Amino acid sequence: MKSSTPPRVAERPSPRVVESRLRAALDGGLQNLVLLDDQFHIIEADRKTKDLIREVHKLDNPIGESILRFIAPEQQELFVAAYQRALSGLSQESEVEVQLPNERRWFKMLLRPFVEEGGAACGVVYSTLDITDRVLTEKALEEREKELRQLNLAKDTLLRVIAHDLRNVFTGIVGAIELMRISRSAERALELEEMVLESTRQAVNLLNNLLSWARIQTGVLLPHPTVWPVAELVERTLNSLAPIAGGKGLSLERQVEGELDVEADYEMASTILRNLVNNAIKFTDQHGRISVRTSASASGVEIAVCDTGLGIPKAVLERILCQHEHVSTLGTANEGGTGLGLSICRQFAQACGWKLRIESEPGHGSTFCFTLPAKRWLTKETIATHLGAPASDAES
Repeated sequence: MKSSTPPRVAERPSPRVVESRLRAALDGGLQNLVLLDDQFHIIEADRKTKDLIREVHKLDNPIGESILRFIAPEQQELFVAAYQRALSGLSQESEVEVQLPNERRWFKMLLRPFVEEGGAACGVVYSTLDITDRVLTEKALEEREKELRQLNLAKDTLLRVIAHDLRNVFTGIVGAIELMRISRSAERALELEEMVLESTRQAVNLLNNLLSWARIQTGVLLPHPTVWPVAELVERTLNSLAPIAGGKGLSLERQVEGELDVEADYEMASTILRNLVNNAIKFTDQHGRISVRTSASASGVEIAVCDTGLGIPKAVLERILCQHEHVSTLGTANEGGTGLGLSICRQFAQACGWKLRIESEPGHGSTFCFTLPAKRWLTKETIATHLGAPASDAES
């Protein structure tokens, strides 16, 4: 037989009891909690909040003060709206950014109605949770994701350009060889042979840059410095590129100061110089001049590649200096390219800690410079400078 006694309903504690329990909880160590009345006044707060108010606002006791006094002006409108909704019985939650005296932090803001016996809210329980670490991590991940998307897009574009350029080069080589087989003119055969040679040089340069770029993409660029003479690097580079420069009627000049030795990664330095000279050849008109100059300074040995070419507009120069840009422009003889060479120069120099700078003005040529760390300088003048003595004394 079922009991006719109705189930017992738990009595709702009075606001005084709830407030008493909240005070006990606050005193017991709960943090970032503030009890507000229906007029924004602080009824009670935890110890940490009181300490923060004392430190930031120089106020010993916040009880009875308006909470708006401690809310940043730019956040007050948001807070008031959430507070009023909480008073109507709706819990609120939002994230806010706050500028503290020495740093910027992010908080999750929670407002819960403080309900009296009849069910109406007579105040608000306001709490905050410091989410700065989470927000900064999310921002860093978003930035990294954006960067990876840009890199992947650049890689896809670059690979398409390289594939297209290689196909054109090898198609030209095959076509020239087929013509050589049927040509009966020795003069025509010599022209075709020169075409094949030039196309092969282009393919080798493109593949060298592709290998350098692949090395960069591994994310591990470890320089292996050795001691070597700068004059040797300049001589080898100019000799290897002389046929290309000669094909455009360009003169290659060298102005190497004394016997300058450096301690640097030879392959990286060689790649940078080769690309800079090749770039100068590409953008210098027929019968122009390209010179490679070296000079010693307190910071090392500077190698400068100067040309009498087209020069670089400011907008293009800014793109060249951008970390993820590959700027491709046709040369003075309509030479194509991937824009990979200067990007490799920039990243190799950065990996080695070398200074790379560009000076250019449209119509007045360009100068590309990079500085290598010196091992020893053997000119009499340099020795004298470092010893603080005249050159004649240094020689003795």
